[in-house]
Amino acid sequence: MAGDGDYLCLYEYLVEKKRLLRIIIPNSKSESSLLKKLQGYKTFLIFDRSKVEFKP
Repeated sequence: MAGDGDYLCLYEYLVEKKRLLRIIIPNSKSESSLLKKLQGYKTFLIFDRSKVEFKP
């Protein structure tokens, strides 16, 4: 889970190999402009929070 662009080369490699499923980004404010070309792979955690949130 990262949205700052540190893993851009890994994302591009996985796209090339057809292995990238999703890039999970905490929120749109932490998203890097480097990830704009990977629009179809991005999922923002803020929208799917209920799916991963721990509820005791």
